Amino acid sequence: MPNYQKMYLIAVSAMADALDELDKLNIGAAKEFLKEALYHAEEVYITQGEDDSDTSSDTSYDSEPSEPPVE
Repeated sequence: MPNYQKMYLIAVSAMADALDELDKLNIGAAKEFLKEALYHAEEVYITQGEDDSDTSSDTSYDSEPSEPPVE
């Protein structure tokens, strides 16, 4: 079963970081935070679905997206 709690934490963290960047009018960085979070959340969903056939449910993704490049 997909780890919805992990996906939620990834999304919320990225939203908070994106809002901070928007306050600084750094739209590009905000967009990158959200895009990276979407990618990581999708990977968690896909990986967890594949792991249902295994007993392992560990993923290598952090709960927070990494820093995007500054524009």
